Amino acid sequence: MRRSVMACVVLLNVLLAGAAAGEWEFVGAVDNFFPSDDLWDGYALGGELRAVYWTDARWGIALAAGYTKWDVDDNTTALSDIVTTELSGDISYIPVGASLLARLGTENASRLTFLLEAGVRYMFCDSNADITRTTIRELDPPLVENEQLDCDDGIVARLAGGVEWALSDSYRPARLFVTGGYQFDLDQGEATENIWGTSADLELNAFFVEIGLAIPIE
Repeated sequence: MRRSVMACVVLLNVLLAGAAAGEWEFVGAVDNFFPSDDLWDGYALGGELRAVYWTDARWGIALAAGYTKWDVDDNTTALSDIVTTELSGDISYIPVGASLLARLGTENASRLTFLLEAGVRYMFCDSNADITRTTIRELDPPLVENEQLDCDDGIVARLAGGVEWALSDSYRPARLFVTGGYQFDLDQGEATENIWGTSADLELNAFFVEIGLAIPIE
């Protein structure tokens, strides 16, 4: 994990080193993730705020922070004929990181442009997930025990592409955008509890769709 954090810091420094004289914009986005791992529910909602520095009309650097909540898909596992476990709850993430952006089609007269993104996010984890262990007893009611799961932070990369639509013909218009892409693990975290030695990989691989608004900062 430490090496991955250092890699993110180095990448951020490289991106910032490219900023000489350009223009800033503020971006707000809503994200809908579709996780690949069966651990999660079918989708996860979140949002992100970004400060974007455009070094010229085509290349930009984004510094980002956000929030997402991933619901655990309730599922029961039989450990024996009399013992079962069930995971439930949710895990929240605060993604913080940077992206390199490319805006294509700015030389055309159309309000429509294309946006590409490649970025890295450090995922700060906060668990509200539990494991429930049920033991069937012959002469007594079932014994139900519950423990909360702890979680590790993770690191993901994101690749995305989409379209933007300028809301006016001004020199620096506000822009609506829709993008889609894929998020994949660079450093995968784990959910654990110490009583029964339970653990589960927190795979954050997911397709995602993002809708947002970019507002230039004068």
